Amino acid sequence: MTKQILFSLLALLLYFAGLAQAEAPPAILVSSGGELTYRTPNSKQSQKLVDGAVLKNTGTIRLKKRSSALLLSNGNFVQVSTKGKYPLAELFPQSQDETRRLSFDVTFSDYLMSAVLLAADPDNAADAWGGIRTSTGTGDGWGGIRTSTGTGDGWGGIRTSTGTGDGWGGIRTSTGTGDGWGGQGTKIFAIQPMGKILPQATVFRWSRPAGNPTYRLQLKDENGQVRLETSTRDTAFSVDLSQAVFSGAGRIEWQVAAEGNDGMVSNPLFISFATPADIAAALAQAQTAPTYANSTPTVQQLMEAIALERKDFFDAAAQRYQEVQRADSRSEMVRLMHAAFWLRHGMKSMATAVYND
Repeated sequence: MTKQILFSLLALLLYFAGLAQAEAPPAILVSSGGELTYRTPNSKQSQKLVDGAVLKNTGTIRLKKRSSALLLSNGNFVQVSTKGKYPLAELFPQSQDETRRLSFDVTFSDYLMSAVLLAADPDNAADAWGGIRTSTGTGDGWGGIRTSTGTGDGWGGIRTSTGTGDGWGGIRTSTGTGDGWGGQGTKIFAIQPMGKILPQATVFRWSRPAGNPTYRLQLKDENGQVRLETSTRDTAFSVDLSQAVFSGAGRIEWQVAAEGNDGMVSNPLFISFATPADIAAALAQAQTAPTYANSTPTVQQLMEAIALERKDFFDAAAQRYQEVQRADSRSEMVRLMHAAFWLRHGMKSMATAVYND
């Protein structure tokens, strides 16, 4: 099994487990520019922050000249861009107008907080893809804070396994170890596509088990009729879904099996066709949110990814997450939300891989 990921999130987990119900909701540093620091009443010194930091409401952030911060708490965004000290309790008073929570902003907030919780599930550690440890730094107990040397109370590092025999194994590390799928075990995992997609050329992807077999890819319509069956030696195959053979297919089920081994069959995934107008309507939910226009490109893309996922455009959402992580590879928030996307769909090894990319 993949080795546990170490996070400094114990107090946050206790909060959401109901052990700190008297405390105000934490704030998240969504994006920032310039230099800013954070300090709690019990801290002897301030700490530099990185995007994605989870901050106790009792703390204070300090901005230097030409610095800015976009903060989020309980569905409410606050932008600060003037030099000075800002107590979080004043930026996010508990008596805030709750009408904003009816907008897409609260959806973004909920998905971001769930990404943190999915990384280290306090109620079901076996299913969590992250472990936890208490802070050894400032004593603020929330984590997501990194010292100038990058070794303080940060999110921690991912250590990949050497192969678990479950069909995944060999996750690619930051230094690169191959194709990232391993070639071990007797299971095949269907990865993409899933959900609503456009009827166009689409790459079907799955994991590589032991033995490097020849794969049989099969697509069936909603009545069980085979619309396409083909063989390949690779773990990906492009299919032009605009072909007439797929017209009127309804919901399509696809699956991969190893030829000559009836027991080595992937999980089924399902796709259905949508239009560009359907995608535009899904994106509009994010793009019309109160904070979208004033957000950074990173936040805008994350909001769009969530909007697409909520409307079952999983492949389009995955592409958005991949693009935003490529553009903002240093953001811990982006990595965490990208990983949480895959974890929500039962692909723990994909979650580990994208976090560690």
